Amino acid sequence: MVPSSRSPDSDALVVMRCTVLSAVLLACVPAPGFAQSPTANVSVTYTFLRDTEPDQDFARGATIAAARRVRGWLSVAAEIALSADSADYSATGGGIYDFRYESIHAGPRAGRTTGPVRPYVELLAGATRWRIRERFLDRTGWEAVTDFSLQPGAGVDIFFTRRAALRLAGDVRVLFKHDNRFDKDYRTNLYRLHAGVSLHLGGR
Repeated sequence: MVPSSRSPDSDALVVMRCTVLSAVLLACVPAPGFAQSPTANVSVTYTFLRDTEPDQDFARGATIAAARRVRGWLSVAAEIALSADSADYSATGGGIYDFRYESIHAGPRAGRTTGPVRPYVELLAGATRWRIRERFLDRTGWEAVTDFSLQPGAGVDIFFTRRAALRLAGDVRVLFKHDNRFDKDYRTNLYRLHAGVSLHLGGR
């Protein structure tokens, strides 16, 4: 089978270069002050996903996350995410296939609540759905399977205004799967990188 001519690696490289450049520029911008100990934050990030099982990159993706501080450095976080890819096998008699990963996770987050640079770590748990369809020939629509998943990750918010920050993050999503053919449990990993903006609410 011949994969799509689109190069996710080149797309990811462009995004990575832009993100690094943005981080350098934003770090040089003076800010009059920063929100102290915000009670909540929300973020929207571009997400690049690497699926190690079929050796496949998902260069089209986004994550929306929110967190609320419980006490001190401890918060409760939740996120929804979507990553998509496609492959064209029509040259070998196949079709055009679309792939998606959809997920929802929640769990504890620990991180710094003051200062212009605020790192954090988190451990989220939830469900991840993998979906596939043939774009033109499959009349039944999407086929899907849902697995339990754990997602440890870390990130950093680099503030460029009092309430807004550049967010850079990464995580590993561990999928717990079951193979019905051999009645066997196994795990696969999805590696993700994020770059976007977070807004911090509440506090002084």
